[in-house]
Amino acid sequence: MVFRPEAAANWFLTWDEDAADAGKSFLLQVKIAALSFRDLLSDGINSYATICRQRNGPDSAWELLGKTAIIKDDPNPEYPEGFRVFYEQDSNLSEDLLKVICYHKRDGLGHEDVIGIACISVRELVRTFGTRVQVELLRKKSQKVAGSICFMGEALPHHSPRGSNTTFDFHVAAMTPRKNDGKYQFAKMFLVISRERDDKTWGIVYRSDVVKKLAIVNLTKSKHQIVFKPFQLRQAEFVLGMTPKRRIKFSFFQKGRRGEPHIRIGQVVTSAEELLQDFAEDTSLDFMLDDRVIGEFANVARTEEKNITKLNIELNYFDSEREAREIKERGKRKVMNLNSP
Repeated sequence: MVFRPEAAANWFLTWDEDAADAGKSFLLQVKIAALSFRDLLSDGINSYATICRQRNGPDSAWELLGKTAIIKDDPNPEYPEGFRVFYEQDSNLSEDLLKVICYHKRDGLGHEDVIGIACISVRELVRTFGTRVQVELLRKKSQKVAGSICFMGEALPHHSPRGSNTTFDFHVAAMTPRKNDGKYQFAKMFLVISRERDDKTWGIVYRSDVVKKLAIVNLTKSKHQIVFKPFQLRQAEFVLGMTPKRRIKFSFFQKGRRGEPHIRIGQVVTSAEELLQDFAEDTSLDFMLDDRVIGEFANVARTEEKNITKLNIELNYFDSEREAREIKERGKRKVMNLNSP
């Protein structure tokens, strides 16, 4: 079972050798859309979810599998946390239920409100591995629709995948160019890391906090830098026992105003294999917005100690298309196929 601490911002998938006889298992992730809750004291929805399981019919008790972190001011939260669910193929999976309870955390207050509840059987998730199953999120008393929730189940390998103990220690910073009016762009930025699934969709494995503070880097070029809080991810969280060539996406967003969608700044697509082997100090990756190269994703320092690979990564924006062409002509860029879905 995966149980994530409340304060953590990413999930850690663990393979317990003692669980070898526990049967098959799958990874459960949830995404909620169109949350609505009229009784809010604030203008935004600060939501998190708990996942519970009922194994033996309606008379048995609910078992808590874990809870997600709070995602602030987002009516369409996709939680990066994953939960490992064990099951036996020959058991009555139709009576084995999973329940998601979505909560709103009030700003500055100590209590919470239930937004809605959704249930699904383990049998249905097992039958639909690799696809999203959408269920209505219903309010507790009135049974009115408070949104919809997508359940995503993926089969997990029985034993620890190769390379699963390799840990990436990320230290990420992003340059922020200045606008003509003197204000700095992307002053409220957050980072999302996603992995490619079997069906070519993307599943979130990490979402950073929103960073608001800027650090002065170069006054002559009118550039400031946003520094994200360091974090760690294991290779198992990227590939789940599949090929290390499976793609990974780093997406940067500007936080939208309250109630408005977030603005995608750009993205980088790579793989766990490339992060381990090819992402050397003298190479960089294209930072893309739509089909345009607007910057470079460069590894400025890399160290390895035992099973930990430490990456100090900087995101630099090009001041003009001319600068982008000049850097490409130097032959120091790593060319990749970025035809991501």
